[in-house]
Amino acid sequence: MEKQTRDMLKKVAIYDIIILVLTLGVSSIVLREYALILGVGILIAAFNFIVNAIVTTYTLISTGKRTLSILGAVVRVIITLIIAMLFYNNNKFNLIAFIGGYSLHYIAIIIYGMTIRNQERK
Repeated sequence: MEKQTRDMLKKVAIYDIIILVLTLGVSSIVLREYALILGVGILIAAFNFIVNAIVTTYTLISTGKRTLSILGAVVRVIITLIIAMLFYNNNKFNLIAFIGGYSLHYIAIIIYGMTIRNQERK
């Protein structure tokens, strides 16, 4: 894997950990019954992000075939859907908490993008 990709994954993982700790801290006080589900949502999103980076890098650099990348994306979406369905368990608020946690990962990506942009301006 390229150095730039590894650096990106490390930085986004650090931001994810910070967001996870803050989310678990706040949600354990305010939304106690959904804290774990929020945390799992963030972890699943981070895991998907890392797997996507690895599969994409391997597929495009090593083989040059995009079909493996598309197949990997479909498999990751199906796995995430299964996990979300397990959390649903006839309680729509569990699903909302999972999706909320999953969406919090994108804050880490935005923060990473902003830091890269600020570094390029200097």
